Amino acid sequence: MAHIIYMLSNQIVSIFISLQFATVIEFPSPVTTYVYGGSETDLIIDLIQNNKILSIKPRSGNINSNLVVTTKTGKYYFYLKTENARPHKFISIKDGLIESALVMVKDESTYAILEGATSAKVITKKGPIDVNGEQATTDLYFSKGAPLFINGARVFN
Repeated sequence: MAHIIYMLSNQIVSIFISLQFATVIEFPSPVTTYVYGGSETDLIIDLIQNNKILSIKPRSGNINSNLVVTTKTGKYYFYLKTENARPHKFISIKDGLIESALVMVKDESTYAILEGATSAKVITKKGPIDVNGEQATTDLYFSKGAPLFINGARVFN
């Protein structure tokens, strides 16, 4: 079963890969180019299924770089990192939209996470917090299904 990520425009989404298996990312349209920021010896990357699926298999356990994928209909920005505890296996990328019909999915003392059909919102409650590397002093929208990090800890997805 695919893990669906509804990507908002120009957001960077973390993808966790593992040495044990390949991670497969399915895009809504064919991939025209991709650029990996690390060494070409870090990964085995293959395009399959009419260039709509990108297969990524790390060659080492120390991956920590970016990946930019351009398709016929959009650009997608990823941060690739090796993680054996909770890696992604099969991801289906969909286009997301910021929306206002949201439901509370996590409520903590310093933040709350709400989700809609294609986006997520983090509400700050007590001063600034770090959300996915961004200092948040107000509410921020994120790609639904993407991992959320609050003050460096993976708290959702």
